[in-house]
Amino acid sequence: KPGGIFIFDFNTIAGLRNWGKVYVDKRKNGYVIFQGKYDAKKRKAELRCLCFVSDKNNKYFLVEDKFISYSYPLAMIKLWLKQAGFDFCLFRPKQKRRIFLICQKK
Repeated sequence: KPGGIFIFDFNTIAGLRNWGKVYVDKRKNGYVIFQGKYDAKKRKAELRCLCFVSDKNNKYFLVEDKFISYSYPLAMIKLWLKQAGFDFCLFRPKQKRRIFLICQKK
């Protein structure tokens, strides 16, 4: 609707390059392992998340998920938003790896 607000965030290309690493995070009831790879030609990153979680009886369960993310230059995203009828209002780079945008529909 005209005047509607659209708020979203996205990983930058620099942020997706970081997905090419392996992280292990110990949690109270298990471990989380992140394993990723980055394809620079496609500006695409895949992140595999393995969670080893224990229940009250100390039985461990494996929960697995996979995330795929693409990133594009901010100028390209601004153009697409304009073509979709949004005014580009504000962007807040919380860090170099992620950008937050607030847009309003014309």
